[in-house]
Amino acid sequence: MNIITKTFVLGLIICGLCSCNYGKKDLQITYFKQYNEITDNIDSDNPLRKYNGLIAYDSVRFSDDSYAVHRLQYSPQNSLTEFIDNKGQTIATISRASECYAQTLVYDYDETGKLRHLINFKKEIFDGLEPDTTYLERGINRYLAFRRMIDNLDYEHPDTANYFQTNIEHDKDGNAIKTHIVNSNKSIVAPKGYKLSVSVKPCKSFWESDINGGFYIFHVTMKPKDKHQ
Repeated sequence: MNIITKTFVLGLIICGLCSCNYGKKDLQITYFKQYNEITDNIDSDNPLRKYNGLIAYDSVRFSDDSYAVHRLQYSPQNSLTEFIDNKGQTIATISRASECYAQTLVYDYDETGKLRHLINFKKEIFDGLEPDTTYLERGINRYLAFRRMIDNLDYEHPDTANYFQTNIEHDKDGNAIKTHIVNSNKSIVAPKGYKLSVSVKPCKSFWESDINGGFYIFHVTMKPKDKHQ
């Protein structure tokens, strides 16, 4: 299984996600709309550009009612692609600022909606391998292949050659008590009487505008289980 997974991810990188035999094979795209002012005639009255500063926008809906949205803004050219499941949960983000390579994250939740796995790919596997080329590779087949890949990820046997996987453990009351990067010694453990507050948020440390296109940071804070402590 590990060899198959590695071959599959490598195929995504090399072949540009053009074909995919893994995941939910019946998953299809039911709606696809693309706006691209980089190649289209510039329309200063287009509401996407006029009110939102967008020069590229994709809207994609899948047959399981999940969807994806891609946005690219004017300088600093921040790009963000979000994949949302049919429960409204973010299951992937592909983000970049204009001078940066894209960061690709995949989120996995338990039955109560708590984050239990976070995957951070080591290479760009969706937007291309060069900065500022997000508009070149936003084909319908790539969206479908990437969405199917999310469904096929094996969190019990992670492909650590191609991505980092962080596991979040919870106690019987649903409190996060440990985070651990697989195949590493990096972990955070809550001491007795404490719990972890876990979130993934856009980084605003170097450009304020990166909230729409910069890297996402894995945040972990420690809090007492008893609010009166």
